[in-house]
Amino acid sequence: MLKTNITNLYDQFYLKKDNKILFKPDEITHDFRIKPTYDNLKKFKSNVFKKRSTSPNLQDAKRIHLLVKNLNLLSNNQ
Repeated sequence: MLKTNITNLYDQFYLKKDNKILFKPDEITHDFRIKPTYDNLKKFKSNVFKKRSTSPNLQDAKRIHLLVKNLNLLSNNQ
């Protein structure tokens, strides 16, 4: 059974089987979202300086949002 308390941002999951804990994470006192965001910003900065575009990027996101918007409009018209 995968279980979590989710009482605050620092809570993580733990894995139990027959009331025996198979996996319990170490206690953390930091926001786990900061490191991935920081890494993505470093890659973004590097790509801007090198004038390189990687995928997925902002243009891909805009295209997807446009397609979803058009699909919603079509479904509402029918």
